[in-house]
Amino acid sequence: MKHIVFFFVLLSAENVVLTSCSKTASFHGKIINAADAKAINDASVRLACAKAKKGGGAEVLDNAYQQSDENGQFGIEADATNAEFCEILVTKEGYISSNKPFYKKLNRTHEVNFELTPIDSWLDITIQNDSGEEKMFFHKYLNPLVESNNICIQPDCPTIVLQSGGSRKDLIFIPGGTEVTVKLFPPQAGFPPPFLTRTVFCDHADTSVLVIKL
Repeated sequence: MKHIVFFFVLLSAENVVLTSCSKTASFHGKIINAADAKAINDASVRLACAKAKKGGGAEVLDNAYQQSDENGQFGIEADATNAEFCEILVTKEGYISSNKPFYKKLNRTHEVNFELTPIDSWLDITIQNDSGEEKMFFHKYLNPLVESNNICIQPDCPTIVLQSGGSRKDLIFIPGGTEVTVKLFPPQAGFPPPFLTRTVFCDHADTSVLVIKL
């Protein structure tokens, strides 16, 4: 009889250990506009918990989705059992997306807030050739918040040809409150260093003008 009771105790202890391994990652916070600090409603919030894969990359173990409410608030959770990290991605049309990763204390509740930068400004660029000779180049625009950054490498991007006295205008839609760097490159294979660089700060809800003379 004693042997039967002892076996039952061991089995119960084992069950307790197994069920206590599960953990839930929980996050709550507020999403606001970086330009005016007003709440952003209906922003898409995605929580993903994952672990690293052999050979690179990550395997997502659980996902959760939610929209921020009229006060910009959200509360979201996902199963973080066996996860090595979790990440929250916040997106909203007309804004630069924002993400934050978490690597520690995944079984606790965290407060995390987001500021989304609106794409609310224009940059009016004029490239003017006053050199007295034909100029050939390709160009790109760099912004710290824009991932694509209009990167283009020869021979995939077209070469711009400006005759003496000619000019070229570009109007680009950008996130306000940030800098934009314009770089001009010589038209040669590969990725040569730029021969001209200009940077301009662009205010929120405004059109900034940049004139580059060659």
